[in-house]
Amino acid sequence: MRRIQAGLGMLLLAVLLMPTQGEAAPNAVPYSGSLIIPACYKEISGGVRIVTPWHPKSCDPALLGYPAEDGSLPGTPCLAGGAFDCKSNEVFVSINTVGPAGPMGPQGPKGDTGPAGPAGAAGAVGPAGPAGAVGPAGTAGPAGLAGSAGPAGPAGAAGAQGPAGGYRVLDADGALVGGVIGMGTVVGRVVILRDGMLWEVNLGTGGMQGWATTVWFSGASCTGTPYIAADEAAGIAPQNAVVPHAGDAIGGESAYRTTGPAVSATIAGAFYEGLCMPMSGWLSGALPAEVFTTVPAPFHSPLRIQ
Repeated sequence: MRRIQAGLGMLLLAVLLMPTQGEAAPNAVPYSGSLIIPACYKEISGGVRIVTPWHPKSCDPALLGYPAEDGSLPGTPCLAGGAFDCKSNEVFVSINTVGPAGPMGPQGPKGDTGPAGPAGAAGAVGPAGPAGAVGPAGTAGPAGLAGSAGPAGPAGAAGAQGPAGGYRVLDADGALVGGVIGMGTVVGRVVILRDGMLWEVNLGTGGMQGWATTVWFSGASCTGTPYIAADEAAGIAPQNAVVPHAGDAIGGESAYRTTGPAVSATIAGAFYEGLCMPMSGWLSGALPAEVFTTVPAPFHSPLRIQ
């Protein structure tokens, strides 16, 4: 969903709110002050729909890539309203009822000098306080003898992975899901770092998703060495989790990662969306891959960013 910040939205608002000829006088008290009106704008026809505000009221639209509003609590995700109400052929706009400040006017003429005020009475000088006595310096104690070095203690067990710095995604029970890296490919998803790999997580459902693409295999029935096509992986880094499944992945299915540079490989099968398709050919740009984990089951939702 694209967005438009309507700083010059006064003209548009005036057209929306202009009464038609013959309407009765309004009963509502005129609003004064700044007001942000959420709307969906269709660029082709010029149609505008006023939609419900972001929900919850104090949520932070900046987490979804939209400007923050007065009263937003940083880190509080928006779950409804606002851009969620716009259709695929509309863009979300924030209409400000107060237009931008006009240019500064010229300096006015200097005013007349006012009359001098009466002189105040001089205050009384306070008495000087007495100087405190300097205490005597204490004597330095003798240096103690150096103790002998103790034996080295055994190495402690490795601690659990600490949370990522900055924003974190927590499940409904407050458990850590992963550190926030950036916005996801669609509204309601964010990219997180979990166990050293990059995933997308759905804030509403708690489902995980990796980079969705076909996994190719050297053996029949999708066995042997797995490969990722280099042209399909042009935009992913080695730490991206690859899952041959669009949308929320199914908990327990295999997640892949690339392990080396592109090679030419003979291909006997292709796997996507749970189906293995037999084929015979070769792939000139094939990145060797491996299964490094399985997709976690959906986390207890809704998730929140903190």
